[in-house]
Amino acid sequence: MVMSEDRFYCSQCGGDVTLNTIECPHCGAKLNPAGYIRKKAGVAMMASFFIPGFGQIYIGEYGRGFKILIVAITAGLLPAFLQASSLFYIPYIIIWIFGVYDAVFTTRRHYMGT
Repeated sequence: MVMSEDRFYCSQCGGDVTLNTIECPHCGAKLNPAGYIRKKAGVAMMASFFIPGFGQIYIGEYGRGFKILIVAITAGLLPAFLQASSLFYIPYIIIWIFGVYDAVFTTRRHYMGT
């Protein structure tokens, strides 16, 4: 979470650091100031709204995003291949809602240093 324009939290210990800091003064972790560019939860939410998992990919959680994307594609296509009723699309809708919810809260968690 951005504290002010030039102060952030260390992703390792949660300590208060400045944008110009290369090494955390609290825990000694190497910091990448360019990696602290704040990405907005709204953008992540909209990305996951249109394509499940893209919000997570947007904030850098590639593994999590691709897992959600693969599960959503599987849940969306499986009923079509099985020629099942429309009730079998409910798991896709649940995964889609989870993807949007998770994009917002993963973004918040990511920028709070936890």
